[in-house]
Amino acid sequence: MVTSTLNQLMTGLLPNKALQRVKRYLRRQARKPFDMNIKSYYMNITRINSEEIPKLPPKFDETQSLAEDEIVNTLLYGTPKSWHKEMDRQGFDPLGHTAMEVVAFMERIESSEEFDSDKKTTKVAASNKGKKKSHDSNGSKGSHHCMLHGNNNTNGTSECKTLQAQAKKLKGNNGGSNQNSKSHNKSWKNKAKGEKDDSKKELAALVKKATQLIKQQELNAIELTRKVEPVKKRKVKWPSAEDLKEEQKKIWLHGDRGVTYRESKPILS
Repeated sequence: MVTSTLNQLMTGLLPNKALQRVKRYLRRQARKPFDMNIKSYYMNITRINSEEIPKLPPKFDETQSLAEDEIVNTLLYGTPKSWHKEMDRQGFDPLGHTAMEVVAFMERIESSEEFDSDKKTTKVAASNKGKKKSHDSNGSKGSHHCMLHGNNNTNGTSECKTLQAQAKKLKGNNGGSNQNSKSHNKSWKNKAKGEKDDSKKELAALVKKATQLIKQQELNAIELTRKVEPVKKRKVKWPSAEDLKEEQKKIWLHGDRGVTYRESKPILS
């Protein structure tokens, strides 16, 4: 009665389809953590399969636990793909072996990878150690001080090649920007100069055209004057001495008739 009551209480407290969710999680999401070895990973899966799954509804027994092949599939899903490639390279079929044999094979792969990683780490550490020695050889209490490398016995801030290279790079970038701005200003000036030259050319063309029109008008006026007939000059016939005498005689003869003396004037013909 107590066991039945506890099972009913678990059924009421646990969410619906708890067994299905746990098995789905183990098959699709329970991947091995990076810092956990394969043996610990296998032991955790075995504990869940033997201690927790039999206590879930609806049967509350060991018949609903994962089978051997399902545990192998869970191990294959949770381990890296490079391990599967190594199994295929060596002709090892995990589904044809027990879970313990698969775990033993994966332990060997894991050990070989740890050996390679230790070897790489040793090389990196050796290279870093060599760099550290090269920096230490300068001396932490050197006679020179660099803003980048600190105290050393080789050079100061003004003689540091690294800082000089960075400054040269920055100067080059600024020079490029200044050059671009100068080229832009130059193009602007050239454009303004071109517009000024164009206006000068237009003014010169107008002046030239006006000059040509004035010259043409003058030529036309000259041609008109040439076409007009010249005025004939009048010939003046001055009176001779005899004519003057005859005129005086007439005045003397007819003086009593109110004829006055007429000044001698040229007679127009």
